[in-house]
Amino acid sequence: MQVLPPVKPAQSDPPLPLDREIVDFLRNGPEAVRTWQMVNSVAAALHPANRFESRELKKRVLSRITRLVHARRLRRVGTKYLALH
Repeated sequence: MQVLPPVKPAQSDPPLPLDREIVDFLRNGPEAVRTWQMVNSVAAALHPANRFESRELKKRVLSRITRLVHARRLRRVGTKYLALH
């Protein structure tokens, strides 16, 4: 009789659009990404109109990262990298 390893269920997408952008960026990229590389890429993908909106968007992305880490959707790899959990 062959025993199959347990399958880890895929997590559903987060409900907030900004959280989905962050998770999608990490799904489509390499395993671990530098935090600021991810923040800048996600902010650029949302096309802020000016520098002020870009800064505000980056602040929101940084705050969402912390919440996604606590919700166990993301994990920190060292001090500068993030990966999907």
